[in-house]
Amino acid sequence: MHLRVLGCGGGSAPGVQLSSYLIDDVLAIDAGALTTGLDYEGQCRVEAIALTHGHLDHVWALPMTLVHRLGASTPMCHLYGSAYTFETVQTHLFNERIWIDLQTARADDPDRVAWHVIEPGEQQTVLGRYEMTAIGLNHGVPCQAYRVRSDDGCLIVCGDTVTTDELWRVANETPDLGGILIECSWPPDWEQLALDSQHYNTSLLLEDLKKLEVDVPVHVMHRKPGFEQQIEEALRASGDERLRFLVDGDEIRV
Repeated sequence: MHLRVLGCGGGSAPGVQLSSYLIDDVLAIDAGALTTGLDYEGQCRVEAIALTHGHLDHVWALPMTLVHRLGASTPMCHLYGSAYTFETVQTHLFNERIWIDLQTARADDPDRVAWHVIEPGEQQTVLGRYEMTAIGLNHGVPCQAYRVRSDDGCLIVCGDTVTTDELWRVANETPDLGGILIECSWPPDWEQLALDSQHYNTSLLLEDLKKLEVDVPVHVMHRKPGFEQQIEEALRASGDERLRFLVDGDEIRV
């Protein structure tokens, strides 16, 4: 399994892309950077997009990505997400004011978009080759991680979260796990803001990492612009050798 980091920023700034991770060129987790991190041909190769939640930095490029498929000789794009997330994007993005209604948009005869509801604890087969399980997270809106498994490997890619038990339980019960992508938005002194916004800061993440019993790489992402170095230094000081620090353009192979 090959994962490419299209964007792992916790915000938007020059050189900082929004959240989007691409597995084997065909399965995307979140859509923050699908149009800014991929050329047109690369966008058309994406056959499935799993949304962790409906916050703007995770769905920003979804409208443009999908409309590029209309009238093109591209395969159908399969969208995965919770019912709450789909209601969010259908009401507030694809509402004929912000963007066209892609629930009914067609290119000639074939449908271009299929919507697949997947809730925490549920598992679906994606594109005939990936076993994808949704894992509930703690955030300001319903949000989930995805455990993605194929014959080539297994990864967990998280959306936004603060202190959680379910994520670590699933990780500990996954013997073939090759790594976890986990957010850390704020540095040590910003714990109250982290709690208020339902994101990890460094101290909250380090406390939760005590629940992870398996020795797998923990790839830290979603660092807020301007705080990247502070976050990295505070986490490195813990001495936890499982920690890695993602930047846009990184590639992970498991």
